[in-house]
Amino acid sequence: MGDSAASSKLEENLDLLLGPALHTFSVFSCMTVSLGEDGAGLGTVRGRQTALRMLKGAGFGEVAVREAEGDILNVYYVARKGS
Repeated sequence: MGDSAASSKLEENLDLLLGPALHTFSVFSCMTVSLGEDGAGLGTVRGRQTALRMLKGAGFGEVAVREAEGDILNVYYVARKGS
């Protein structure tokens, strides 16, 4: 799963290079569209902590977080079911 390379805690994103843009996209598009369709409204910057919690809650017991060289925007979660 690909996701924004951000923290779930706003204060930990203050030095994030694309932080202001990601939070703007979140409020004006991603979060509002999700809420408009009865979704959770997590937005663009739900962050690593929330992503890991949600993957664990969905039954993925093993989750590795990977980065791709040169990709400053995303992290990638490799999740497997089971323990």
